[in-house]
Amino acid sequence: MNEKVNYGWYHKNIMIFGLIFGSIALLIFIYSFILSGFLRIIFSIFGILGLMVFLWPTLGLFAINIRTDNNRSHPTVNCKEILELKNPKILDIGCGSGRCAIQFAKNLKNGGQIFGIDIFNNAISGNSLEKVRTNARIENVSSNTTFKYGSITEIPFENHSFDVVNVSYVIHEIPDKEKALSEIYRVLKPNGWLFITEFHKRNLFTFIYNGLFTFRYKNPHFWVNLLTQNRFNDVIYANSGPIGIVSALK
Repeated sequence: MNEKVNYGWYHKNIMIFGLIFGSIALLIFIYSFILSGFLRIIFSIFGILGLMVFLWPTLGLFAINIRTDNNRSHPTVNCKEILELKNPKILDIGCGSGRCAIQFAKNLKNGGQIFGIDIFNNAISGNSLEKVRTNARIENVSSNTTFKYGSITEIPFENHSFDVVNVSYVIHEIPDKEKALSEIYRVLKPNGWLFITEFHKRNLFTFIYNGLFTFRYKNPHFWVNLLTQNRFNDVIYANSGPIGIVSALK
């Protein structure tokens, strides 16, 4: 029987957690209507807060995963600047199940080697090193892909190793962004490309998907200023709907 690739869903375990507590919040809110007086107010407040904190962003994650599952090609994978490089070495940070890194390996026109690192927190993301390596084997790209454990603040590669570093939906979670950018700068070759993909904060769909958690994301000028202050050149921010891609040169 032929094996099938399994990229999984983004933050599957968090969605399960959010769905459970969101459902409880919904029941609390509904129950508040049969109460009266002070108890009705308290139950209503807790129910509404629970819906906003748990159920809303969980439904947003479901919508994101359905959209991603229907279109597996990550925006960065289609960047002409990357696809036409000759035999590049590309690092995908936060590679997860390999959705983006494997597409790179399949779409490059002039050869190349793809490396992916992740902390592979299975309890949160549901991803593992075994899963991404299995996906690469099923997609027939094991020969030009390498996956290993690694953090964006302690990248396990030597200086000047990569022509391209890609970071998708990761860096907003990193408290010390300067340290992360310093590590990226270290492993990039001179004139190497950095691509950062994040949600575009000033977009209605970002709010619809994330609700109150939209605060985690930054405005375009934040990324442009941050990269410029950390020695990157030719910083450009481009957005398409809720998705923003920052490109920069070392």
